[in-house]
Amino acid sequence: MSRPSGTYCFRERDVFLKGIRQHNTWKFYGEQTRDKILAYAVELTGTQGGTIRGNLYELDYQQHFRHVVEASQPVSVNRLFYEHGTRDIPDGQYFDGSPDRVLGNFLRYEVQPMTRLCCRRLYGRSSTAGGGPSPATSKPTLRLCMTAGLKPRPGASWIS
Repeated sequence: MSRPSGTYCFRERDVFLKGIRQHNTWKFYGEQTRDKILAYAVELTGTQGGTIRGNLYELDYQQHFRHVVEASQPVSVNRLFYEHGTRDIPDGQYFDGSPDRVLGNFLRYEVQPMTRLCCRRLYGRSSTAGGGPSPATSKPTLRLCMTAGLKPRPGASWIS
């Protein structure tokens, strides 16, 4: 997102998670400002000779903003990353980044969207009538990507 007073670079998945900084920022510029916003999706395709390569897709910010409002999902868990594995805790549960006796030193965390499988595992709710997870619930329920079907802008491959 490029705006008159600066630029943000957010992971697309984070823009679709309600209540976190990236989502709130994306919504703010769609709801509360008249600034001209230029929005782009960046697709990294690899490296060549130590140079990062990718494609740049121009987005219609107002259209994308409306899609974000309609498709955003609540956060359900914080995924805690440690040296030797991960652990999910419900959103809102306190954590302080202390080492885990089994998983080692704390590295980082990511918020995760609500899925049926996640509900069942964290809150003891059944995700299907039979109680077991179905193949459909073992995958994230979000379908958020705005770049499907877009073509790179001519000359938009970038090097830096």
